[in-house]
Parts: sequence; structure tokens; C-alpha cells
Amino acid sequence: MGKQSGLTFIEIVLVLVIAASLVVLGLTQYNSMARDYDATKVTATVDILFQGLGNYYRANCRVQRDSLGNAVAGTGALDPINNPGSPKVLPINSFLLANAFISQWPPQNNNLVDQSAGEKGYIVQLNKLPPATNRAPTAIYNSWTTSSSLSTPYTITLNQPVGLQPLATMTIWTVQVAVKLATGLNPATYKALLRADCISSASGGGVASCSSSPPAGSYLVWERLPSNASSQATSKLMPTMFRLKEFNNLYTNDDMYGATNPTWGASNNNYLCGG
Repeated sequence: MGKQSGLTFIEIVLVLVIAASLVVLGLTQYNSMARDYDATKVTATVDILFQGLGNYYRANCRVQRDSLGNAVAGTGALDPINNPGSPKVLPINSFLLANAFISQWPPQNNNLVDQSAGEKGYIVQLNKLPPATNRAPTAIYNSWTTSSSLSTPYTITLNQPVGLQPLATMTIWTVQVAVKLATGLNPATYKALLRADCISSASGGGVASCSSSPPAGSYLVWERLPSNASSQATSKLMPTMFRLKEFNNLYTNDDMYGATNPTWGASNNNYLCGG
């Protein structure tokens, strides 16, 4: 009787198991690469929006004035003199793009973002932090007299104080980008992957800021100072050199003169506004 040749049932099963394992491994690798690619696109879009918010802040943090000192209409939307509300939610397509604060929109399709939501799942806003208590000196004197003699030590006598004058309040704004995650995704997982600042939920027409200890929701939030809105930002105003701006705010305003001059009126300002 001749010897039969061919594959046994066990060998066929073994081949199928190996093939299935290779398919599963390939799909897993593909899904991981696709997720990383989508994460890169989200990060790039967030950076573009931060650049736009930084541009908007620098253009609107102070009322512009003409050569006669008159306010230019339509400027300084964030200037304290206009008493702006917070949060200030900005439409992306009809405002940031239409006014050239960003150069492109909408973003590419992304499986991580709920793009059925408004603005393709992205919400941008500016948040005004609660101002610190007005600073005021405990006593200010506008003049003094001195006397000295061989028998009396040198003395200084302070005259009638002119009264306390409140100094200006510095308002601090933050710029914020929020992304609504697609249904079924774990916010904690993607917060770590995308390096978001916090997980938040919708509030007040926008998304609750990280500084307000928001309840967990389906939004990932990034929040920064406008002077450091984007690592890719470039401007003649040197937006990333916030220490220089802090120095200018501190040492180009004579607060002591204002505190000792009863006719001087303190004016509130936005922190890090201008160069």
C-alpha cells in the first residue's frame, strides 16, 4: 500500500492560528499608528488655535488711540475700560479665520474628535482671572521738614498725609482651547496622550477652565498665558518674552507718583499687553 502525503488537521489549524495572529498584530499596529497620527493632528490644530488667540489678545488687550489721544472705535475689546465679560468665547470660522487671526480652518478629519459638534469639536475662549485686591500704601506724605543741631540728633518730621490712593489693578487673561472627544474614548487616557491640562465640561457658553476645578466631562482643555500661547508664534511684539513685558509694566509706570498725587486717577491694565 502506497504512502499518503498531505497536511494533517493539526497542521492546518496551526497555520490558521499563525495567520490570524499576524492579522491581529498588524491591525493592532495599524490602529496604534492611526491613533498616534490623529493625536499629532489634534496637537497641530490646538497650536494653530493658540496662535490665533495670542494674535487676538495682542490686538485687543488695549484700546488704540489716534494722534489726538481719542479712542479708535472697534479696538480694545479686552481693555478693562470696556469692562469685558468672561469667558469670552470666539467663533473660529466666522471670526478668527475671517479676521486673519488664523490662516486655515476647518481641520482635517480626526477620529479622536467629535466633529459633529460645532466648530468641528473645538472651542476657543479667553478667561479673565479674578483680580488681586487693589494695593494701597499704608501712609503717604507729600512733604517733610528736617532739623539738626549739635545737641539734637538729626530728625525728620512728616507733615500731613495726602491720603491713600489706590493703585491700578492688573488683569490677567488666559487663552484656552478645548477639544470634544469622540464618543467612547476614555478622557483620562487621551489627556495623558495629548498632554492636556485638564478634563472639563461645557459651561457658560464655553468650557469650564482648568483653574476653576471643573467637573469631569468629554472635553480636553489646554490653558496658557497669551504671551506664551504657542511655541511657534512669531511677532515683533516678542510675545514669548514675558519677562521683558513684566519689567516694562513694573518700571515704566510711576506708581509712587500716582499714590502721592490726589488728582491722579489710577487706570486698570491688562497684564502682558504690548511690548
